[in-house]
Amino acid sequence: LREGSVCQCARVLRAAICPSANPRERSMLLRSAAQLVLVIICTAHASELEAVAAEALSLAPPARAPSQVLILGAHHTGTSIVSHALSLLGLWAGDQADLLIDPSNPAKFWERRDVVHVNKQRLQQRTNKSSTAALPEFVGYGFDGMQRGAINEMPEARAIVSRLNAHRPWLVKDPRLSLVASEWLRLLDHKVVCVLTVRHPLDFANTMMRYSTTASLSVWTDVWQKYMTSALAQCDGHHIALVDHERLVREPAAALESLAAQLRSLGLPLHRMDSHELIAALKLDPAPPQPTWLAGELARLSPESLRLYAELASRLADPPHERSHPHTRSAVAAAGWGGMRTAHPAGEAFATLLTSDDVRYLAAALVLGTSVRALDGAKREMVLLATPDVPLEWSAELTRVGWKMRWVQPIAEFWWNAHTRCADFEPDQAVRWGKMMTKLRLWQLTQYKKVLYLDADAVLTADPNALFEFDGFAAEAGVAHSGFNAGVMALLPSLETFAALLERGQGPPPHLFNSVVDCTEQALLNAHFDGSSPSRSAAMFAVAHPLTTDGVPNAATAVAHFITLACPKPWDHRPSTAMPPLADCGAALYEYWWRLYNRTHSSALATAPTQHSFVRRLFEYGGGSSGCP
Repeated sequence: LREGSVCQCARVLRAAICPSANPRERSMLLRSAAQLVLVIICTAHASELEAVAAEALSLAPPARAPSQVLILGAHHTGTSIVSHALSLLGLWAGDQADLLIDPSNPAKFWERRDVVHVNKQRLQQRTNKSSTAALPEFVGYGFDGMQRGAINEMPEARAIVSRLNAHRPWLVKDPRLSLVASEWLRLLDHKVVCVLTVRHPLDFANTMMRYSTTASLSVWTDVWQKYMTSALAQCDGHHIALVDHERLVREPAAALESLAAQLRSLGLPLHRMDSHELIAALKLDPAPPQPTWLAGELARLSPESLRLYAELASRLADPPHERSHPHTRSAVAAAGWGGMRTAHPAGEAFATLLTSDDVRYLAAALVLGTSVRALDGAKREMVLLATPDVPLEWSAELTRVGWKMRWVQPIAEFWWNAHTRCADFEPDQAVRWGKMMTKLRLWQLTQYKKVLYLDADAVLTADPNALFEFDGFAAEAGVAHSGFNAGVMALLPSLETFAALLERGQGPPPHLFNSVVDCTEQALLNAHFDGSSPSRSAAMFAVAHPLTTDGVPNAATAVAHFITLACPKPWDHRPSTAMPPLADCGAALYEYWWRLYNRTHSSALATAPTQHSFVRRLFEYGGGSSGCP
């Protein structure tokens, strides 16, 4: 062509292709030659090129409609729903005995046992297994396809394809296909349909967090990126039909009808089925509340993941059956596995405290723990101080979200119910504040250089690194007073400071809050860290509260604290239920707390006491806002 001899090029193509002994290859090459000729037919040699194209098209048999469908995508992105639906519409998935089906959850799995077995075998051959302890085995972290023993070389895989081909059109579903589909495709037809489910990377990560006590949101969004880019690369050159997970769970009939239209446009003979009957047969769970992602969560997404999701969202808005080229090639390159940090900053830790058997605070500690694991990419240790009043059986749940249990003896209250000024309080105040001097044991954690303490009713909302950069003591700024709140503190453990705090407790309670709060550990700490010397100075930092502005923290605000002002504790109000919305209390923080609680899969709140009034708390500090902690 560079020499200008278009006709000679066409004749060479015809001479090279026509003698091919392989009918399938000959058909493919003839069609490619015909397409090439037609592209350049506008040249001066149009008549000869038309003749060559006509001959090529006459020799090539008509293309057969695709009859092999691979359903892939990251785990928990709707692949099971799609597989079940397409099997109801006529694609053969296998006999009942061939499939992995959970009777307790009929919407899940719908995978062939034999295919899953082969895929698991293949992923076992991955390298760098030593760095995968944070992730479950089924993720296949580290697999890159470079190892020997490809699936297309396995006799078992060839036998599976032979059985499937006896039941065309058929489907195979397994999220692991996102990593190994190319090896299966070498055993299949020239044109296969890949159905790829697309879920928001944070939505995926939020679901997957329950499978690991150490993997952060960043790790899981990297897994999402690996699965999606690999799936697109593996299916490059084949028909790719995208399915929007969000639409699939909220508008399943519309999402499945759109998918069916895409597949019918490719020639797949899907049955027609009433949409109501189809959805009823799928037995889908109600759609969960649509999440509102905090800025701190979105900041954990890599730019590459954001760009990929934006590209896929754009393609979802323009489905293939509405385009002239439904199998256009993807410009997305397969990503590598994201790196996982296995070491944490030396001498830094998170801490919290439990002092009772109140299951609401078990739930709170679980939520706090999963928020730390999600947003602390540095993998700092998490220490939970527990007194003997905390049930031993809670340990398993708390450990599962990342807490390292440290059993301690309580420190007797210096003033609460012991000093004349500290005898007038409500019973529930004693439960919340009457056992908190044990918090001073934080200064005994001298195996750490820095500790970030959070009350159990606090939660991380963004990257906490900045809170570990204080050189001395720092704490949450008070909302309605000039002191600090002892619910969130960055401190330097020191036995000398611990001794000084105990000594201060032997004196009378201070006059700082002019209320019963003067009898608590918060007053003692404010009295000690009074700025009288450099070692006793206190920096203050802002945290989010449900009552402040709209209750939605920005990416620079790392902590939210459900302190008791006009808004209830998070377990006392669940959005998206029959409860009326709270006036002047930011719903986003409550939605966030419950989203974290739900991903722990805990049943702690099922046995919690009934909700109690929180309105009285506006006046429980002596009737003035100056008493609010």
